[in-house]
Amino acid sequence: MNLNKDAKELIKRNSMLLCSLMKQMYHYTFNELQHICRLGDTDLCLAIVRLLQEGKLQQSRNGQNVYYMLVG
Repeated sequence: MNLNKDAKELIKRNSMLLCSLMKQMYHYTFNELQHICRLGDTDLCLAIVRLLQEGKLQQSRNGQNVYYMLVG
């Protein structure tokens, strides 16, 4: 995916916001993250992907739910 500089900067800012807000609890579902961050589906997904690629976030499945947790 070839993103322009503004799009990359937006994803970076959203990722930083997500990371800072996730320090409140141990793990979150997608819906919980969306509620606390107030990001739309696409913006939240891109922020999650960036953090996963950077190794700052991990995901796990427990039954029907997928949870996201900060690493370290």
